[in-house]
Amino acid sequence: MRFWLLALPLMFAVTACGEEDIIKDDTAPEGDTDTDTDTDTDTDVSFAADVHPPLIDNCERCHGGMSTEAGLSVSTYGAIMGSGYVVAGDSAASALITVGSHHGSPWFEAADEANIAAWIDAGALEN
Repeated sequence: MRFWLLALPLMFAVTACGEEDIIKDDTAPEGDTDTDTDTDTDTDVSFAADVHPPLIDNCERCHGGMSTEAGLSVSTYGAIMGSGYVVAGDSAASALITVGSHHGSPWFEAADEANIAAWIDAGALEN
């Protein structure tokens, strides 16, 4: 009899904790600034904030303004997209990424290159 007296409250507690009672935590993990539902990658890369500044800092001297060596100008979004160096949605096919180095040294910091690749893979939007 004591067994059933102890077992009944335990059975009610287990039954009360069904899946429908589990609260889902939809907040993004710390450090993830995504606004989409894919919380394992950070795909919120902005052309204006994350892509254009390193291009200007590292490339504009030879690929900006009146200087468009190798047919590439990084001065504006339109110039970059019109150059043929970016295949929207495919960073592996984009010369902006695949060239990889210029004059024997890396173009960008690893984080900048990752942001540029993520931007291209996300569709190379003017954002």
